Amino acid sequence: FRKGRIQDLRLDLGRLDMWLATNPVTRANHVEALDHLRDRLRDESPLVADASVDVVVSNCVLNLVATEQKKQLFAEIFRVLRPGGRAVISDIVADVPVPAHMQADPDLWSGCISGALTEGEFKAAFLDSGFSDVDVLERPDEPWQTVEGIDFRSLTVQAVRAA
Repeated sequence: FRKGRIQDLRLDLGRLDMWLATNPVTRANHVEALDHLRDRLRDESPLVADASVDVVVSNCVLNLVATEQKKQLFAEIFRVLRPGGRAVISDIVADVPVPAHMQADPDLWSGCISGALTEGEFKAAFLDSGFSDVDVLERPDEPWQTVEGIDFRSLTVQAVRAA
C-alpha cells in the first residue's frame, strides 16, 4: 500500500510525511520549500507513473473529493491507466444536481451524498478526461436513498482508455 490521494496520484504522501517529520513548516519561507518538494516529488518520483496501471477500482470514494478537484481526479485516473486499461468505479449519483446547502452539510458529505454528481455528469467526466468508452455495469431501479426529494443511487461504470 502507498499513501496518496486519488485526485493527485503523482504525490507520494508517505515520502512527504517523512520529509515533514524532520522539516516542520513553522515559517512562511518553509511553505516555499514544501511547495518545491511537492513539485519535485510529483515530477521526479510520482507515486503512480503515467500509463502504469491496468485497472483502477473504486467504491464510493470519488464523491468524497472536493468539487473543485473532480476534474483533476478523472484526469489522474486516465493518466495512470495504460492504453487498453480500464476503470471500474461504483459511486453514488443523484438524479438532479445537489443544491449548495446540501453540499455544505457535513453529515451528507460523510454519507457520500453531498459530493454526488448526476448520472450524466458522472459519465461525461470520464469522456471529458479522454476515456473512449463508458459503459454502465449496474444501475438499480430503486434509489439507495432519497433526501429532500432527490434520488441517490449507486452507479457502477466501466471506462476504457483506448489502446
